[in-house]
Amino acid sequence: MLLKVVLSALAVSSAEGACNKDYDSTDLSSAVDAALMELQATSGWFYDLGARFGHSYLQINSCTADPTKWDYPDALTATGLLKRVLASGELKVAGTPWSAGLTNYCAPDATSCFGSAANGVQNPTGYWVDMLADIAYQLSQHYGQTITVKRVYYDTSDLVNDAVANSPEDVDMSEPYYYLGGFLNSEPRFEYFHFSCVTAAASSEFFALKDSGISSTADLVDAIANAEAVAGRTMGFIGAGNYDAVSSILPSNVNANFDMGEFDDIVSAVAAGSFIAGYRSEGVALNESLFSVFDTGIISPRAILYRLDEECECEAKAALPAPPPPSEANAASPPPPEAESTTTPLIIAVIVVGAVALVLALLLALLIVKERAGVPVFMPIPGSKAPPAVGMGTV
Repeated sequence: MLLKVVLSALAVSSAEGACNKDYDSTDLSSAVDAALMELQATSGWFYDLGARFGHSYLQINSCTADPTKWDYPDALTATGLLKRVLASGELKVAGTPWSAGLTNYCAPDATSCFGSAANGVQNPTGYWVDMLADIAYQLSQHYGQTITVKRVYYDTSDLVNDAVANSPEDVDMSEPYYYLGGFLNSEPRFEYFHFSCVTAAASSEFFALKDSGISSTADLVDAIANAEAVAGRTMGFIGAGNYDAVSSILPSNVNANFDMGEFDDIVSAVAAGSFIAGYRSEGVALNESLFSVFDTGIISPRAILYRLDEECECEAKAALPAPPPPSEANAASPPPPEAESTTTPLIIAVIVVGAVALVLALLLALLIVKERAGVPVFMPIPGSKAPPAVGMGTV
């Protein structure tokens, strides 16, 4: 039993030694969720945000929009990434350069923002830009200091995911538009990240040339599955996350061209016949006389990505939970027969043996004391010669 206690203590010490509180995202994600819930509880906020950019995003409540139930961590005791944000006044956000309609994360003078993160600018426009600006404003109001958004651009969504997961010294979190159902290094994204409350969701769409005869997802799947030419099974996506969100409903032979950067590039490729279809996630207007637009059948929730709090995980593993209290149904029930037949007799036997050993030890001590005092408990047999006293010696 003592050995187990020692080993448990060593395990706790080892786990705590591996933890790094400097990059803990717990407080930051709690603060951002509190800000987001304040916004979602504000009358008209979600509707007005969509109306400014012509979007019909869905509000999916993974968190209840009741600001009284969401607490901002205290600034004086803030830990990890939130402590860094409050100290610097900057919220470092990872994203990719891309453009679709009124959403523009590309430099105004760049013909294309694909292929170079350097083309990303700090003053983009669009639905998600305004959402994040509102979140930063709520944080600023609560903490009584200006918190600005600093965007850190990466060429692809995969690089963004990797930065959030593995480079907390560079970024605090992702943009608010990332899919819950994507991947990181071919593994489910859900296993690698901590997510914010759902920011918004959209019913995504495919589009194809009307002359192709494709007007539904079923038509598209059949066309790709039976295509002989590469162009007949090639589709365009702005980012890898977009493809990940719908990959399960597409044939295995699809040739997905993702991380294209600009939606207009996809439209041009479909119009030229080099792509059989494209994916539209931002509700950008299309020429309805030229293209057929149809639902994918999938609604994709979006959220902010944070790194997993490994330090919190190891602490949770080190601390063993207390056993649950007995329910009314089994509170008065007797222990299993196996427990009575093995554990109880063993305990009784140990107690009996211990008691007998104690009595014998006391009796032996009494005999020795009496003997040395010259008053033996047991008198010698008449006629026998007592042995010489110890220490007297003989000549």
